[in-house]
Amino acid sequence: MDREETLSRRADLIERRTADYVHRAKRMVLDTFGIEASKELSSLTVHMATAMIQLEAAELNAASLRRIAKTLEEKDG
Repeated sequence: MDREETLSRRADLIERRTADYVHRAKRMVLDTFGIEASKELSSLTVHMATAMIQLEAAELNAASLRRIAKTLEEKDG
């Protein structure tokens, strides 16, 4: 698999995950605030999806840092 194909697959995965987060966020906003919040639905949905994406990114970064720390400890030990 060449670099372009790898990047394309990664972009497709990110797009699918983002769409999933938007869908989940919309459901959560509707469940929490009801249809009465329809004026703010788009804004609330985008904010909620963004928060979910940032949380996932933070979890991935933390996992990477743990792996790096473990590798460094093994090299030093």
